[in-house]
Amino acid sequence: MREDYFIMPTSGVFSRRNTLRFTTLGILSLAVIPTLTACGKDYQGEVKLDSYDESAGSYEPATKEHPAQNVPKPKKPQDINDDSTGGLYSTLAFAAAAMQYALRTGDTSYLQEVNIPERTKVFFMSNSPFLGGTTWTDNPVVTIALKAGSPTKDGDTYTWPGHFKVDFGAWTVKDGTATDTQNNRLNLDQDIDIKAKYQNNAWTILSLDH
Repeated sequence: MREDYFIMPTSGVFSRRNTLRFTTLGILSLAVIPTLTACGKDYQGEVKLDSYDESAGSYEPATKEHPAQNVPKPKKPQDINDDSTGGLYSTLAFAAAAMQYALRTGDTSYLQEVNIPERTKVFFMSNSPFLGGTTWTDNPVVTIALKAGSPTKDGDTYTWPGHFKVDFGAWTVKDGTATDTQNNRLNLDQDIDIKAKYQNNAWTILSLDH
């Protein structure tokens, strides 16, 4: 991310007028800083991916008779690898969409395209309902919400407070039989501290833990 620096004059000779002028400009510069900061985009709220591949056809949500069909495929945002707050936001949005796609289709390939914690990948890969072939759930939903407009930085690590929710839905179909699973033990609903680092020209999500 870009860091701003103040440039001090190099000349050691100051007239009283120049000194007053420089002091006044300095005060004005300080007064402008909060305004410039406030002009930055506020990313607080649920992260959302704007672009999906819908070429497979009209999306049909899962029912107790059939699994979801023609689920839109997540597409990587153009700024996903940018060293910026927007790049980190896009990484989180794509990650959430990849998790949800895995649970709705059993296709975990998009999870391999984003750097998220290994245990998070394992959770979604092991619980992807289609891996059994005849099991699906009630249109699972994965959401990541941000509780601040931008992350804080400590060294080369960024921290963004948020909320992580995974809802497997109200029922599960297995071998043709639907079972009520509203209180699924796999559901997640917790506050988290998102830890991330920009390395090798991409964002790495270090943790999605509380």
